[in-house]
Amino acid sequence: MLVSIFAQAQANVKIDDNNRKVIAQSSSRSSQTTVIPWTYVDKQGNEFPIYMSENGSCFVFKTSKKTGKEYRYYLGKETSQEICRKLGVTYKGKDK
Repeated sequence: MLVSIFAQAQANVKIDDNNRKVIAQSSSRSSQTTVIPWTYVDKQGNEFPIYMSENGSCFVFKTSKKTGKEYRYYLGKETSQEICRKLGVTYKGKDK
């Protein structure tokens, strides 16, 4: 059982390869995105499909409790790089 743990500024995240989940331990859909075979579980236990942008950044769609609008919640650079590595995809990151 391989489990990788990453520390990030946004959240502590664990990738569980056996269950294909990305688990949080703390805190419009483009045609250029791909759904990947893992899901993201937030600290409340809500499960979301993970999307990958064309540059390899991974995110989920969440709904704001305050406004009710959908937004992208990015999983962070380290998590995105690890998911890309496991899927054999090149991580390009943000173009600056």
